[in-house]
Amino acid sequence: MSNGSGADTQVLIVEDDETIRMALDVALRQQGYAVTAVPTAEDGLAEFHRERFDIAISDVKLPGMSGLDFVAKAQSLNPEVIVIMMSGGGRSVATEAMARGAYDFFVSYSLLGG
Repeated sequence: MSNGSGADTQVLIVEDDETIRMALDVALRQQGYAVTAVPTAEDGLAEFHRERFDIAISDVKLPGMSGLDFVAKAQSLNPEVIVIMMSGGGRSVATEAMARGAYDFFVSYSLLGG
């Protein structure tokens, strides 16, 4: 990855909003990342049993299991995975995500120009 491309980097996107999920998918593929995109944390954990991901990007608020719970479970399956959380929420959500093991956090509505 030293050349600035995503070659050989496996990325999992967990986002229930199809517009955001697809925007991330397209943007990351254009940079050369290998992307798997799913709508729920449960689907994401199932993917962890099939594939070894380098990076997981997850929304905090998901149907079923929350993204916050997903962080710990994903890291138990692959302790080396970098988990980046996103949410439309504020600083308290970001603090909680980081406390649960997220590497970083960003505000998802900024993806759509919000």
